[in-house]
Amino acid sequence: MISPHSTQYPGVADSLGGLKTAIRSRLSYLLRDRRSRLFAVGDSHSDTLSRRPRVKIVHLGPVTAYRAGRRGELVRLLVGQLFRASPRWASPIIIRVMIRPRDAVLLFFGEIDVRAHFAQRLTAYGSAEETARFLAQRLSAEARDLGSRTGALVGIASVTPPVDLLDDPDLPTRGSPEQRVLWTRLMNQEFAAACQRFGLVFVDTYERYANSAGVLLEEVSDGTVHIRQDSAEALFEECLRQFPAIRTS
Repeated sequence: MISPHSTQYPGVADSLGGLKTAIRSRLSYLLRDRRSRLFAVGDSHSDTLSRRPRVKIVHLGPVTAYRAGRRGELVRLLVGQLFRASPRWASPIIIRVMIRPRDAVLLFFGEIDVRAHFAQRLTAYGSAEETARFLAQRLSAEARDLGSRTGALVGIASVTPPVDLLDDPDLPTRGSPEQRVLWTRLMNQEFAAACQRFGLVFVDTYERYANSAGVLLEEVSDGTVHIRQDSAEALFEECLRQFPAIRTS
């Protein structure tokens, strides 16, 4: 067997050397800081918790629940963001180093699916209920795998209420406001059921941020599809309630 440190494979040797150095550095930090942290992971809605104490934002980009639910994709995306340019084979090692058993992870996915893709997926899955169930069950299975790998308590955040009207080419929208409210509620209903089935936490703040019609309250909106960071108190309070280790660290 040829050693990975052999000069015949200098790229592998360099990769291993850099990985070892980075892991040693990270372990040194973790030994100094033993407090629990909440990793807010997902699409741009994860940024809602920015500047909150003990929260680390891991914005993966415009990733859908559909994509994050592919087998192994959630861990791969998370490792790629936490530890850039890491080799794929090192993901199981890195994820255990970066996220510890006393940490918590909250996933933010689904708003893009509802706003931009749900209408197209209805035909493939037969109904809105089946579409929501498929997305929720698949993502929750990957969330459970993340918890098993790291020992962290993993949860899923409720999908943010949709906006009434949106005229932004960077944020494509399909379906009427009434349809998107229905789809969002179905997604949250299925997330709640899937979290119970897979032993996850469901952080549900939909009603706190929705008006009587089910759309995002104007006073908490950033003007597009997000809850403003200075309006995230209800979300953060629910995180502290659901993840007690963060509150007591």
